[in-house]
Amino acid sequence: MFTFGIDDNQSVATLYDEDGGAALTLTTIPLTDIDRFPATRVIPAPGVSDDDALKQIAEALLSFLNMNSFIHIDPSDVLQACTSATVHVVRFRAENDANKAFSDALALQSINPTRCDGALVNIDAPNDILLSTASSLVDVVRDAIQPDAQIIWGMALDSQRDDIIVTAILAKKEEL
Repeated sequence: MFTFGIDDNQSVATLYDEDGGAALTLTTIPLTDIDRFPATRVIPAPGVSDDDALKQIAEALLSFLNMNSFIHIDPSDVLQACTSATVHVVRFRAENDANKAFSDALALQSINPTRCDGALVNIDAPNDILLSTASSLVDVVRDAIQPDAQIIWGMALDSQRDDIIVTAILAKKEEL
């Protein structure tokens, strides 16, 4: 089970693996200015504090890594996708028009998805979701980012859920 801790003095969060070792450092400062690796730079949404942005990304990553899922995302894939990258977390409710919901969520954060070269996508859905529906939700993200981007996705099913929530971590690798 992965956990995380936040160092409020430095606006740094650390994701720890099952053995308590540092698996990934999350920060809001440029990666060239940090000496803890592997690391990820988090871009806060407008109006969101650095500390809140770090908590949001840490919680999103923990949900990817620790969930009891139907289609599981491998921890090494999660860490590889985020290491040495700038990331944004985008959540949207997939109701009538998932394309519009995703576009609206991107617009709220002023994100240009075409600059992203990777994505982690998690779908939280009721038990009766069709695989074709899940695949089409991943395609919403795929169609918005670079054509050759790597996309890793998973799905968690919940019999108590009646809506579908998509969480996408959009990543752009940084040159260090």
